[in-house]
Amino acid sequence: MPRRTRDGVYNSGLPSRFEPSTFSKAPSTYSTSFSFTKQCCCCIKPTKVKVELPQQQQQQQQQQQPRSTAGSKQSSSSLVLTLSQWAGLVLFILATQLLCNYILLRTTLPPFVLTPPHHTPERLATLTRQPPPRNLFVAEYFATATPTMTTPTIKKIQEKNQFDAVPRVTNTIKAIDFQPPPSQVRTNPSSSMPTTGALFPPHGINSNEFVAVFRGIFLFEAQQYRFVVASSHGVRVWVDNQLILDEFRAMGVNDKDPLNEKILLTFASKQEHLITVEYIKTKTIKGKDRDGDRVPFSKATEPAWTQVADELLSSHLHVHWVPDQLGLKVYMYDLPLRFNEEIVITNKQCAQGHMFGAELAIHQQLATSIARTKDPREADLFYVPVYSSCKYLGKPFFGIDPWFGKRMVDKSVEYIALEFPYWRKRQGQDHIFAMTYDYGGCFEYKYSKANAAGVLRSIQNAILLSTISDDTVSCFRPSIDIPIPTWIDPQSSMAKPLLPLAPLNSEGDGNSEGDGSGSKTGSGLLPIHWGNRHKNQQYDGPRDWKVYFQGSKEWVIDHDPEYSNGLRKFLFQQYSHDPDFHLNEGKSKLYVSNLHRSVFCLCPRGFAVWSPRVYESVLSGCIPVILADGMHLPFSYQESGVDWRTFSIMIPEEKVKHQGNALKTLLWGVSEQEIYAKQVELRKVRKKMLYSKPLPWMTTKGLKRLKGNGKRSGDENEPLNGDAFEMILRALKEKVRAMKRVSAHHGPGYWL
Repeated sequence: MPRRTRDGVYNSGLPSRFEPSTFSKAPSTYSTSFSFTKQCCCCIKPTKVKVELPQQQQQQQQQQQPRSTAGSKQSSSSLVLTLSQWAGLVLFILATQLLCNYILLRTTLPPFVLTPPHHTPERLATLTRQPPPRNLFVAEYFATATPTMTTPTIKKIQEKNQFDAVPRVTNTIKAIDFQPPPSQVRTNPSSSMPTTGALFPPHGINSNEFVAVFRGIFLFEAQQYRFVVASSHGVRVWVDNQLILDEFRAMGVNDKDPLNEKILLTFASKQEHLITVEYIKTKTIKGKDRDGDRVPFSKATEPAWTQVADELLSSHLHVHWVPDQLGLKVYMYDLPLRFNEEIVITNKQCAQGHMFGAELAIHQQLATSIARTKDPREADLFYVPVYSSCKYLGKPFFGIDPWFGKRMVDKSVEYIALEFPYWRKRQGQDHIFAMTYDYGGCFEYKYSKANAAGVLRSIQNAILLSTISDDTVSCFRPSIDIPIPTWIDPQSSMAKPLLPLAPLNSEGDGNSEGDGSGSKTGSGLLPIHWGNRHKNQQYDGPRDWKVYFQGSKEWVIDHDPEYSNGLRKFLFQQYSHDPDFHLNEGKSKLYVSNLHRSVFCLCPRGFAVWSPRVYESVLSGCIPVILADGMHLPFSYQESGVDWRTFSIMIPEEKVKHQGNALKTLLWGVSEQEIYAKQVELRKVRKKMLYSKPLPWMTTKGLKRLKGNGKRSGDENEPLNGDAFEMILRALKEKVRAMKRVSAHHGPGYWL
């Protein structure tokens, strides 16, 4: 009978599962069938549970067995039908995928790529490598890899024995110049490669995975050469088995820019050298999505299939070398004339030469310089010849039009970014602009406005050749920009060669125009030979003025206190009545002759720290006294041969204005030997502060050329001559090669 548990639930007399001993009893022990009512709780309706004994269960199973067998047969047949349907669907999808890939390859590859190599196994077994020819390359093409390569990717190929021991195709070529198909150049505007060239690889080589080796013997002169390598995939270059470039790397669809490397190599003597170039292209039939994960090639929907196929399957390689005396190559854009020469025609002051004319001189000299290259693959830097400081304001105003300069610079950047791929490649970081206005790339003439404006946004990444060199203002960035001298006409009387100095201990010839007091003149400042004039005028002199300045005392338009920070006004107040100081306002026709008769020439700041007086003083043999805080002087880098401490004097502005007669005390403290030494150094560096080539627009012939009646220059390769332009090129070389620069400031910030 059922028994009631403590919580009101009826249980049958069946053995509990927790009592395994009860299962040992014979099944006959439970011979009756009964039912009882099971109530789980008071809120649930009682349910009748029928309990069957094992004998009854066995009889029922025997009766239901035929039915279950028939049902299982029916379900298994339906299951087999479902699997066949799935198999057919999968086979259909795979066949469609293969067909699409086949159509893609047939449409994007030449027909011969899918054909087997034309060399037979017997031919491969007997094929041996040709010796390298002279003045030619022997080109050898391997199916996957060569036995000599050691990169990790090729090591795996070697382990699987998937490389050819001998080349499958061998031929002879004059130059390594295999360039991409036009379709890739159209779809990839960042590519700087030309659009014509020989077939690469040749017939019989799978263009999706191959290796090419080029070997040749060539004669080199005893000089420096620039090796230029442009490649779509991994490449190595050897000279006499010496590795000079190792760029073995797998490239895929995400590598948008082709490899473009320049290597400088100097040969000590004239002789022949073996050049070896190895090119590898790994399998790239699969694309990559933007996250870098592998995806099926058919899913590479951006860019389109044809574009992806071109980028993945096309191969290009270019190798050449050229002599490079300087070690720097600059590509100059051929801008429309509206950006430069047409501006000169309508601005006579600019054509005749003015202190902002350095941008014209640099453009002209670069056009015919050996540093210029017309092949952008050779270029280290790119020069943009736009004239931003040439157009003058019309009457009743005067001076340069800075708003016009801004517009021209912005339009020039827009033009080269649209028409050429080189700006976008590094966002203008390897581009050069000449900024010769008061505050350069800020296009302002006052400190406060310029510092607030900053460098024009469109050229913030570019290198600026700047006459402004104030490290306290945002318009000059010492780590990026390069200070340059102002323009001075090389045909002017100021630029004429200086006479040599008389010997330091010269006694004169009796025709002295000095005071004849012995070793020093009047105030004890000058050596006696500064006042001596020899009969044959073989020496420089007489320099009978001790201190000289010619210029404005203040800004006459609105008496702006920012002008010169009040320094010029102080100088006139302090020294205008001192007979040893010759301070004159305005302009003077005797300016050049006065420079040639002076020992010290004051160069105080104006609105900006830079002043043409610094360079005018150097050319005239007058020791420049620089009164401008924060000024970076040109060419203060290693191996420039320019050390401003040896031929100039720099004194802080505050020391001059707030220490009484400090300026005169300091100058009068310079010894005779120091003055003579500075004069000697002035003669050594003066050529480096002058642009040696006159502007072509100063002549009638030059103006005719501008108007289209003459031939544009730029085809010659003029050698370097040690002038300001060459010094700028060498400064750019230092910038490119990231060599250590020497700061323009030394010690306490001034020197004597």
